[in-house]
Amino acid sequence: MQGATDPGNAVFRIADSSEGMLESQWFATTVRQLFGNTNPAIPVPEVWSMQHPVLYTLIWVVIILLVFVPLSISQYRRASA
Repeated sequence: MQGATDPGNAVFRIADSSEGMLESQWFATTVRQLFGNTNPAIPVPEVWSMQHPVLYTLIWVVIILLVFVPLSISQYRRASA
């Protein structure tokens, strides 16, 4: 029995209607694309991050490293002094 109480339907309804939900799925899309597990029946999303998930992931990795490597180095220097 599938209806409004089915959690699967609710998830797909939210994903279809909310661009924010699509924005948060970039990592899953990246992994699917890298492993060749893409579904041609699903239309290409309009948001840039979902059209280029590998590049988007690499950009976030660089941003995180640029923020946290200097912070960790300064914390290490303070702790070792």
